[in-house]
Amino acid sequence: MTDMMSTMLPCADEAASDAVSYLASPSPLTFSPVAFSPVTLQFASLLGALDTAIEAERDIECAEAFDPAYSDGCDAAEHAWARAADLCRSVFELPAQSASDAPLQNMAELLHFVLGCESHAEYCGAEDRLLSDAGSYNWFGHDPLSRRISAMLARATEAFYEIGALEMIAGLVGLDPSAGADAPELSALLAAE
Repeated sequence: MTDMMSTMLPCADEAASDAVSYLASPSPLTFSPVAFSPVTLQFASLLGALDTAIEAERDIECAEAFDPAYSDGCDAAEHAWARAADLCRSVFELPAQSASDAPLQNMAELLHFVLGCESHAEYCGAEDRLLSDAGSYNWFGHDPLSRRISAMLARATEAFYEIGALEMIAGLVGLDPSAGADAPELSALLAAE
């Protein structure tokens, strides 16, 4: 399946095996073959990339600036962050093949915005959007595919909040002059991209 994904996905590399392991059922007895769309497969790769990017950022938050490994860590975090942003873009730019692709693409677009936040107020605007329009970022159903998509969206929501807790976002509250003001409307910010 990894070979098949390598030919299907534009960003399939080391995350391809993560996607397969994330999508595969824990027990062969409960696995039923489900046709995952390219959006679903790419989103699974995105989850692995987000985990890598968040962990790399946490590593440099804990490092001393004078540590020789700090600059390497910064480069690794920057690369991981850019890779996650690229995967977000590839998810929401792929053509949707089913209704279940829509919440994955919506979440990928929101995460893409959050990965580029430069102020706490921007993050808060994205959080307001996530909370006020929750139906656009969820999927419900009892079939195996629906359960996988629901699980992936739940993990993406956790990653969203993990990003907000990073020093690079959370630490901006004291420095951000608009932190006390109302968060900007996300749709206006997305339109400006």
